[in-house]
Amino acid sequence: SRRQRQMCIRDRSKDVKITADSDDNLVSAYNKANDTEYNILPAENYSFTNKTVTIENGESVSGDSIKIELLNVGSLTTEGGYLLPVTISSIEGNNLDALSSNRGVVYVKIQNLSLIHI
Repeated sequence: SRRQRQMCIRDRSKDVKITADSDDNLVSAYNKANDTEYNILPAENYSFTNKTVTIENGESVSGDSIKIELLNVGSLTTEGGYLLPVTISSIEGNNLDALSSNRGVVYVKIQNLSLIHI
């Protein structure tokens, strides 16, 4: 299964390269804030098939998408489910202020072997 999200910027004066990555540290904070008990999705159970997008000069969105592939889903047996927080790890070619305000964390929730974006 794959999940995609477009990135957009406000200042389009030059190409912007955005890289995403997972941040396991956010799982405990999510659980506390939402009174849940999700497990960290083990690194061997997912792969970023594309973790970098480029927003070309003059454009406001990327033609690329961040893509995540689930691996070995048969080993995901914990009933409580799993959480994969995805954040922006770097921005090149512009400053962080140029990125739109919806740039928060994307939480990918895996439960009952189905992919749900929350």
